[in-house]
Amino acid sequence: MARMKLEKRHREAGALAEREGFCHLMRRHAAMFFDRGPDRLVVTFDNLVSRNAPLPHYPWAYSFVETLGASHLGLVMSGPEDWFRHADVLDFFDILQEDGFFSRFGEVVFYGSSMGGYGALTFARAAPGCRVVAFVPQTQLDPVVVPFETRYPEERARGQWWGRYLDAVDGARAASSVYVLYDPYFPADARHVARLDPSNLVPLRLPWATHQAGPVLRRTGRLAQILASAFAGTLSAGDFRHVVRSAGRSGMAARLILRAGLERGHPELVRQTLQRLRISHPEWDFPMLRQAARHALHAQVEDATSR
Repeated sequence: MARMKLEKRHREAGALAEREGFCHLMRRHAAMFFDRGPDRLVVTFDNLVSRNAPLPHYPWAYSFVETLGASHLGLVMSGPEDWFRHADVLDFFDILQEDGFFSRFGEVVFYGSSMGGYGALTFARAAPGCRVVAFVPQTQLDPVVVPFETRYPEERARGQWWGRYLDAVDGARAASSVYVLYDPYFPADARHVARLDPSNLVPLRLPWATHQAGPVLRRTGRLAQILASAFAGTLSAGDFRHVVRSAGRSGMAARLILRAGLERGHPELVRQTLQRLRISHPEWDFPMLRQAARHALHAQVEDATSR
């Protein structure tokens, strides 16, 4: 089986990994290990957005993990997205487990978002007792298992949906704790989370954030704090609710609810609410929402007059 050649955007990170640990090349993926000691290992997985990160491209969350001083094993991809469903990726995690790689570290954390969240949950079974931090993850793409998941038909066709390391539900059961960030009112993500075993699940609910829960949390300025606590295993669902309530006092919750109103086709209600908020909370300024509401109302009028 031919192995991938590192793309230009990956070469700087790959060279650094070779010096600090290793860079293992597979057919469509590479695993880059940065050894910073045995206290904690963070295993991360690329996603659809991380492929468009600024150059040079390092594994997902590289800078944050580096600031923690933790060792880092990052899975990156070359070519179309495939949810890590290739035999050589599965073999790689088998080898790591058999060689006792994960047992070298005092703590092991698997971390990813969306497709990367699927990877974090699924491959956690290679390191029983680890922690998982997954943002808006999928648990499967097989339509027989998850008929509600219709967002990624082309991506599903690129990977093999049989064999081991298949279902995130099984992988998550091997973890000591599973932190999952998601919007409970966004069915596409909430149904995946509902499949997970609640016995070790710490749900981090961010209402009205849709599949953008990660970027929304980042805009609160509390992402690093939340991640550090989750990685350490000290974060509770109550702690996270407190963060969300604090952010709500800055207008975040109002912004999310208004955006949801636009997405559900209620621009006039959003316009009226924005007018009231300018009186009750003049410090909250939502110019992009106001503009979006005006455009949506204009489109509704044009549609009505064209019939």
